[in-house]
Amino acid sequence: MPDLSRKKFSKILSVFSLALGFTMALYYFYPVLATPPSTPYAPGETSNPSCAPGDTNCTVYPPLTTTITTSTAITIGTSSLRFSYDANNYTSFGVGSDGALTVSSTGNATTTISNKLSVLRNSYFGTIASGTWNGTVIGAQYGGTGQDTSGWTGFAKITAGTWGTSTVSLTADVSGVLPIANGGTNSSTIGSAGALAYTDGTSYLFTATGTTGQLLQANGANTPTWVSTSSMGLYAGWLLATSSADTGFSITNSSTAIFAGSNAVTTTRSSNILTFGLIDSGITAGTYGSASAVPVFTVNAQGLITANSTSSIAISADAITSGVLSIARGGTNSSTIAANGSIIYSD
Repeated sequence: MPDLSRKKFSKILSVFSLALGFTMALYYFYPVLATPPSTPYAPGETSNPSCAPGDTNCTVYPPLTTTITTSTAITIGTSSLRFSYDANNYTSFGVGSDGALTVSSTGNATTTISNKLSVLRNSYFGTIASGTWNGTVIGAQYGGTGQDTSGWTGFAKITAGTWGTSTVSLTADVSGVLPIANGGTNSSTIGSAGALAYTDGTSYLFTATGTTGQLLQANGANTPTWVSTSSMGLYAGWLLATSSADTGFSITNSSTAIFAGSNAVTTTRSSNILTFGLIDSGITAGTYGSASAVPVFTVNAQGLITANSTSSIAISADAITSGVLSIARGGTNSSTIAANGSIIYSD
């Protein structure tokens, strides 16, 4: 039994050795390469190609000639042509299956064309961040005006898709209500004829129309109203009376007050001025009376002097009942008399 097992093991080892040697021979004499590239290699792209000569795209694009002419063809395929500053900064040119050229740069780099760029067919732009447009006008369907506006003055106006310049019509071009902050009234209505404007603090409004003779009464922060004078405690006319006991006569706009003079009183009017005066009494103006005469006047019932005269001074001794006549006035300056037989002397 031990000999039989040893023989089986020896046979299995021999078969395994033959299989291993066959596999190594195939690897040495028949090398297996990776999948060929999808496009030919660019000049200098690799020195260790992953394909065997004769495989598809297992070749190298020829280098560009010194001068590129209109007949020079540069085939890029699905790869891109790269202009590199270094491994991290470059611009790639790609060509789509329809021939569209795509230019892309690393990061936010800006591609500058120092001279003119002529585009003969439709073009598509993203955001034009700066610079001055010096070409022909941009059509309205592409976001332009379709017009040369260098000579325009006024407000731009679009009519049925066409740009132009025009003045602003306050009836056709303006809508809404102009607020107070912009110089408006913040109101779209106007009061009736005879109404007065007032404000509620946010806009201008108008009162109702009053009637003849009414006055406008304030109501605090509320709307002013028209009222009659009778409701405000005001008398509508004058009351003509002769005394506080007289009920008087009411003078209104339709009544006439007549101030007529009587006895010694006269009235005169000049325009809106009424003047009261006294009639002449017939007495000559002057000074009456003297040292030897006194004036004598006649006064009527109205207190008016109607006559005057003078009378000499003649005083009866019986009329002097008090006082002592002085030496200067011819008296004795004494109110007594001496006894009978007395001699009078002066002190």
